[in-house]
Amino acid sequence: MATKKRVFWVTSEWFAMIDRGRRLEARLGYYTVRLVRQGEVVTLRCDDNTRDVKIVAVRQYSNITAMLDTEDPAKLAPGMSREQIEDGLRAMQCTDGSIHTHGCLIIWEFEPATEGGI
Repeated sequence: MATKKRVFWVTSEWFAMIDRGRRLEARLGYYTVRLVRQGEVVTLRCDDNTRDVKIVAVRQYSNITAMLDTEDPAKLAPGMSREQIEDGLRAMQCTDGSIHTHGCLIIWEFEPATEGGI
């Protein structure tokens, strides 16, 4: 039996960055997020727009600082400074309690799922 492709919603701002070279997606460690594995194709969706991306790596961090000390900010949010990224991630964290509630911050490194690219 074929497995259903997972769909994850992103805001219009973060979705638009995919076309500008964003290749990392930061997510709180919800159960469904932790199920995504390397090699899986997932759909990132914003309104009626979608992008199928292949997950090439999954990394886990216990806090935002550790993630930003390791990951390339240009792949996470092209055109944004580290401070802007940190502010955005902290706002996301506060909306739903904290990273501690979900145990971690997950980074998906991705590439286009089709030959035509993103």
